[in-house]
Amino acid sequence: MESGRPISVHIAFYFLRRILIPVSIIFNDYFIVQAVIMAYGIIAHVINLKSTYPLEGGAFEYNMEIFHEMTMMQVLYTMFCFTEFVPDPITRGYIGYYSMVMVSVHLGVCLFFMLRGSCKSIVNKIKEFIF
Repeated sequence: MESGRPISVHIAFYFLRRILIPVSIIFNDYFIVQAVIMAYGIIAHVINLKSTYPLEGGAFEYNMEIFHEMTMMQVLYTMFCFTEFVPDPITRGYIGYYSMVMVSVHLGVCLFFMLRGSCKSIVNKIKEFIF
């Protein structure tokens, strides 16, 4: 990435998200403040990614980063349902299962791509060593 404003915005946004974490802890008694801070961080990060393209890996890295952020947003929306917003415990149970499945799928996708990349790297090193 070229130097200048786009990289400065990306670095500033990185530190802004790190500042919002303690702010959300300070407002521990106000769930709505925490949710707004989290939603703001996710939406602003997606906008920042799509406008500055700070990653070097191409479309795959951008799509994976968007996938991470959208999974975080879905988990955030399911957390709303564990407040007084949804009084029925059976519905909360179903939402809990949905949240667990979402996190498990996210973990599975990430592990798949990490293992695939590691396997490709090992195969390439073996080929270099043999040939």
